[in-house]
Amino acid sequence: MFVCAYGLEVGCNAATALRERGFDARYVRGGLAAWYGAGGARSGRVS
Repeated sequence: MFVCAYGLEVGCNAATALRERGFDARYVRGGLAAWYGAGGARSGRVS
């Protein structure tokens, strides 16, 4: 699981909280734009 790091420390804190709960979460420096620019997958919205 990746979390956007564009919102200052928000993404880093979210990734840390998810890791503490057992998820393999990482933050992405540059946010979603960097993820997509590197060829990262896009997914649909969860309803």
